Amino acid sequence: MPNSINKLYHTIQSKFVLRSNFFIALVIGIIIYWVAQKNQDATNIMSPLIYAMCKLALLALIIILVFSALAILVSYFFLKKQRTININNISVGIDESETQHTKLLFQIQKIILPFLGYLHLSLNYDATHQTDLINISAAAKQNGFFIKKISALLPVYLPHIQAYEIHGGRLYLQDMFYFFRMTFDFKCNFAYLNTPSADQQQANEIIPKKSDELIVRIKELKRVDGELIHAKKFDTSDDTRRIIWKVFAKHKTLMVKSSELFNPFANEMYIYASFYAPYLVNHPSDYDLYLLDYYKQQLTNLVNQVVEQDIPLKLITDQGNTLDIANKNKIILSNWQPNILLQDIVQSKYANIICIQSFNVLNDIENVLDMIGKNDLIFFIKTSNAFKKNIFFNVVQRILLLPSNDAFTNLRTKWWFSTAKLEAKKNEAAIEKLLQQKQIPYTEL
Repeated sequence: MPNSINKLYHTIQSKFVLRSNFFIALVIGIIIYWVAQKNQDATNIMSPLIYAMCKLALLALIIILVFSALAILVSYFFLKKQRTININNISVGIDESETQHTKLLFQIQKIILPFLGYLHLSLNYDATHQTDLINISAAAKQNGFFIKKISALLPVYLPHIQAYEIHGGRLYLQDMFYFFRMTFDFKCNFAYLNTPSADQQQANEIIPKKSDELIVRIKELKRVDGELIHAKKFDTSDDTRRIIWKVFAKHKTLMVKSSELFNPFANEMYIYASFYAPYLVNHPSDYDLYLLDYYKQQLTNLVNQVVEQDIPLKLITDQGNTLDIANKNKIILSNWQPNILLQDIVQSKYANIICIQSFNVLNDIENVLDMIGKNDLIFFIKTSNAFKKNIFFNVVQRILLLPSNDAFTNLRTKWWFSTAKLEAKKNEAAIEKLLQQKQIPYTEL
C-alpha cells in the first residue's frame, strides 16, 4: 500500500501542472480572504453582508479548483489504465481552407474527458520537435455515460515540404478554466509526407509532345487563323454560347462549333526539374529549406496545372531512380544536390517543360537550351521570391510590434543581408541575360 501511494504521489508530481490561471485564482482567493477578515469584526452595517459574500465566493472558488483537479486526475488515470491510443497515416484529405494536406487518423476507443474540459494533441517529429497543439475534444463521441470514443481526421501542419518521421505524441488533459493540465505520452512510428498546398495560379498554354503509342487524344479548343474550325449538330448537352447563328439564319439548323483537336495524337508530357544547387549544399544555412519549399510549391502548381488539363504526365528529377513514385511524392522527397546537372537528365526527344531555378549553373543551362526543340517550354523559378516582401515594412513591423516567434518571418529580414541572397540574385540576373541573348521565351514563377 505505501508503494502504491508513493507511486501515485510521484505520478501527480511529475505530470500534474499548475497553469497561470491557477495562480491568478490563488491571488483572487487571497484578496477575498483578506476582505473577509477585514469585515469579520467590523461595526459597519454592511460588514456582515460583505463577510458572508466573501465566504460564499471563497467556498465557490475552492469547489471549482477541487472539481477541476479531480476531473483531470480521473481522466488521466482512466486513460493510463486503458492504453488504447492508435494513430495511423492515411490518405490525402481537404481541410476547411481548401488546402490539400495529408491528414492523420487519430483514434481512442475509451476515454473519460475532463468534465467541460479540453483534450489536445501534439506529435513528436524528427527527434526533438513537436507540432502545435491540436484540439480534438470536438471529435469525441458518446460511448457510455462518461466514456467516450474519439476518431478524427487531423490536419497536421509542419514547417517544410518533406518527409517527417513521427515517433510519438502527447495528449494534454485540461480543465475548462485552464487551472491544471496533465500530459499522457504515447508511442507510434511512421513516415509522414507533408504535402505542398494546392495553390491556384494563372494557367499557361501547355502543349504535349507526340507519343509513339498514339493513344490519348488531347481535346483542347484551339484557334486557326482566328476562327474555330469544325461544327456539329446541336445537342442538349452542348453550350448554347457555341451555337453558330449565321448557319441557323441560313439553313434553320442549330449547329455548334466543335473544338479542333490540336496535335490529336499527343499522349504524354515530360517535366524535367533540377534540384542542382552546389552553392546551397556547400554553404548550408537556415534559408535552404525555405528556398527548397518555394521551389517545390511552384513545381507542384505546375504539375497540378498539367494534370487538370487531363494530360498524362511524367516528372523527371535528378533524385535517383524514382520513376515508380507518384509525381507529388517525387517533389516532396527531393532535396538540393551538388552532383547531377540538368543536362544529365534531359532527353531532347521527350522534352516538353524544362524547370530551372536560381542556383543552376550557366553552362549547364546553355547546354540544355541547345538540346531542346522550339516547342518546348522553359519555366524559370526564382527561389529568391520565397522571402519576397518589402524590407522597410519588415523593419518597421519589428520596431513597432513585438518580435515574431515565427522562424520564417524572422529569417525574412535577415535574408536581405545574406550571402545566399546575393548569390541567388546574381545568378538569376545571369540566367535571364542568357535566355534573352538566345531569344528563348520563358515563364517566370
